[in-house]
Amino acid sequence: LTSGFAVVRGALTSDQTAALAQTAAEAAEEMLRFDPPRLGNRGPRRYSFGGASQTHHMVHLEAWAQLLDIEALRPILQKSFNGSYVAVGGGGDFVLGETDTHQRLHVDLQLFDMYSVSSTPAAIAANFAVSSVDCEDGPMRLVPGTQMLPLVYAEEASKGEELARLSSLEKEPVLRQRLGLSSLVVCPMQPGDVLLRDMRLWHGGTPNFGSNTRFLPSAEFLSPWYAALTAGTD
Repeated sequence: LTSGFAVVRGALTSDQTAALAQTAAEAAEEMLRFDPPRLGNRGPRRYSFGGASQTHHMVHLEAWAQLLDIEALRPILQKSFNGSYVAVGGGGDFVLGETDTHQRLHVDLQLFDMYSVSSTPAAIAANFAVSSVDCEDGPMRLVPGTQMLPLVYAEEASKGEELARLSSLEKEPVLRQRLGLSSLVVCPMQPGDVLLRDMRLWHGGTPNFGSNTRFLPSAEFLSPWYAALTAGTD
């Protein structure tokens, strides 16, 4: 994951994909029962599965639990982590159709110690496509190569009187230019494909202009050194 991400085509079997799609849809339906105005828990009409769970994970459900040991991913994870790794859970997100907002850039790990080892990722998230994700369907956007660049650099690069009234999305082109970065959206993805992402990588959601909900359930894996740092925390 030298750029902080990779896409593996067809990592799930058709049966695994179908089971995960059904479970994700059922979990989403349950969450939406408690949110009639569709306020979301990750911005309007945008939801984190783990953020709605008391355990912050979804692996109490069989379809999610199977994601912790996918045969096609095992050798990739072993190489990325230089050997062993710890499967810690899974969640992911979904965004409803006809959602016209972006999600601001962020990282999924908060401890600054995550930057202390450059040779192996602190953690890797695997986001699984359970249906086709085209470029208008709310794919994830990434800033390649930022896995060793603390997000505070983005905040510093976004300062200035001329940027004060801009939204975080409007500031992104400016900070990318100032820091010599580029961004991309991960599309298209087909059912069974997986996006592997260093969890230090800057990323965010995009609008879902389609009519269907876009699901990207996930599994999460930690390096042993980072797992030791986070033992006993949420």
